Amino acid sequence: MRLMPFTSSAKETFLGKRLQGRKYLVGSLVLSALAIRMLLAQRKQAEAELKAIEWLLREGGEPFHMPKPQPYGDLTELNTELTVLRRVGKDLLINVAGDALHLIGTSGEVCEKNGDYASCLVASDWCRFLDQTSREQCGTVDNRAALASGRWHCRESGREASTLAMETGKPVDIPCKGGINLYAAPIMVDGETVGSITIGYGDPPRDHNQLTEVAERYGVQVERLRELSANMPSRPQFIVAVAKARLRTEAVLLGEIIKRKGAEEALADLTKNLEVRIAKRTQQLRALATELNLAEQQERKRLAVELHDHLQHLLVLGKLRIGHGKRYAPPIPVLTEALAQVDQVLSDALRYTRTLVAELSPAVLRDHGLLAALKWLSEYMQKLSVTVAVNMPEELHVTLPEDQAVLLFQSVRELLINSSKYAGTSAATVTVECRDDQLRIQVRDDGAGFDVAAVTAASSASTGGQSYKFGLSSILERMQALGGSFDILSAPGQGVTATLTLPLSQSETRPAA
Repeated sequence: MRLMPFTSSAKETFLGKRLQGRKYLVGSLVLSALAIRMLLAQRKQAEAELKAIEWLLREGGEPFHMPKPQPYGDLTELNTELTVLRRVGKDLLINVAGDALHLIGTSGEVCEKNGDYASCLVASDWCRFLDQTSREQCGTVDNRAALASGRWHCRESGREASTLAMETGKPVDIPCKGGINLYAAPIMVDGETVGSITIGYGDPPRDHNQLTEVAERYGVQVERLRELSANMPSRPQFIVAVAKARLRTEAVLLGEIIKRKGAEEALADLTKNLEVRIAKRTQQLRALATELNLAEQQERKRLAVELHDHLQHLLVLGKLRIGHGKRYAPPIPVLTEALAQVDQVLSDALRYTRTLVAELSPAVLRDHGLLAALKWLSEYMQKLSVTVAVNMPEELHVTLPEDQAVLLFQSVRELLINSSKYAGTSAATVTVECRDDQLRIQVRDDGAGFDVAAVTAASSASTGGQSYKFGLSSILERMQALGGSFDILSAPGQGVTATLTLPLSQSETRPAA
C-alpha cells in the first residue's frame, strides 16, 4: 500500500491541533494546581481551627488560678495614686486582669495614671523568670528604687506600653524587651484617662539570634531561655485576638466602675458633710436653747426678786397702814367697811404675789435642790385639787446645774398641770430614780389618755384645748438640748406615762449624807 505524502496544508492542520492540545493540557494543569493550593489552604485553615478547638477543650475550660507572688513582693503596696485601686478594689482587679491573662497565660497589669500599679500578675515561667532576673539586676532591695533604676526591663516595657496608651487614648501594640509583645488599652472616665490595662502575648522567640539578644539583655544563659521557650505552650492567633478584644472591653468596664464609684464617693462625702453640718447646727441650736433657757430662768429669778423685795413689801406696808388706820379711824360704818375691803384686796394681792413668785422661781428649788422642790410641788398641786405622790429612794441625793434642775422642775410641773387640765383625774404619781448613770423622772396618771401619734402629727395646732401640745414639744426640745430624752406613752382610756431622762456625771449623784 502506498502512503501519500503530507501536503503543506495537511501538515499545518496537524501541527495546529497538536498545539491546541498542549495548551489545553497546560491550562488543565494550572487549574489543577490552583485547586490543590486552595484545598491545601482550606485544609491548613481547618487544621488551625481544629487545633484552636482542641486548645479550648484542653486549656480554655480550666479555671483561672491566681499566679504566685513574685519573690520581690506586691508592687501595689507602692501605689500612691489609688484612684483605680481604691475604687475598683484589689480582688476585682485581679479577676478582671486574670480574665484576659487566663487566655494567653503570660503577664498582665493595671496601672494608675501616674504609673503606679493597681494590679500586677505574672503567670508564665518565661515572664516570671525574666521579670525576677531583671529585678535582681537592679542592685537594690527597695522596689521603688528598682522601678526608677531603668534596669528592670520587664517593668520598663510595661511602663512604655501603658504610657503610650494613656497618652494616645487608644490601644497600643508594641514589642516587649523580653521577646514577646505587649498590648495596652487606656482606662477612660468621661473622656479623661485614669489608668491603663496591659497584657503580654505571643510565643517566646525560638530563633537562636533572638534568644541570644534577650539573653545578653537580661544577663542569662541562652540554653535556659531556649528551655523555657520550648516549654511555653503556643496560643492560637484567634485566642490572642479574643484576649485583646476582652482587654478593650475590660478597660471600658473598669472606667464605668471607677466612674460610678467616684459618684458614690462624692455622694457619700456630700452626705457626710451634710450630716456634719446638721450635727454642728444642731449643737448650735441646742447651745442656743440652753442659753435661752438660762436667760429665761435669770429673768424669772429677777422678776421673782423684784416681786418679793419690792411689791410684796409695799403690799405688807399697805396692810400695816390700813391696820393702823382702822385703830384710829372714827367708828363710821361706811369708812370701816371701806378700810376692811381695802385690807382684803391687799391680802389677796399679797397672796397672789407670793404664788407668782413661787411659780416664777421657787425658793425651795434655789435653796434645797430639785428633789426637795419636787416634794414642794406635790404640796403645791393640792391647790389645783390634784394629789401627787412622790416616790424616790431616801438615800438618793442629786446635785444638778441650775439650768438642768430648773428645766426638770418646770417639765414635771407642766406635766402635772396638763394632767389636772386634761386627764380627768385628781391623782398623779412622780417617781425619781437613778439607773445606769442616768436620772429618770416618771410622771404618771390614770386618766383619759390620748393618741400620741395623733398629737404628734398635729403638734403644729395651737387653738382650743390642744395648746398642751406645744408644752410637750417644748419639753422634748429642751431635754434634747441638754443631751437627755423625753418619752411619752399613752392611749385613749389608758392614762399617760411621761419619762424624763438626763445623763449624770459621777459628781452629780451620790448617797445622802
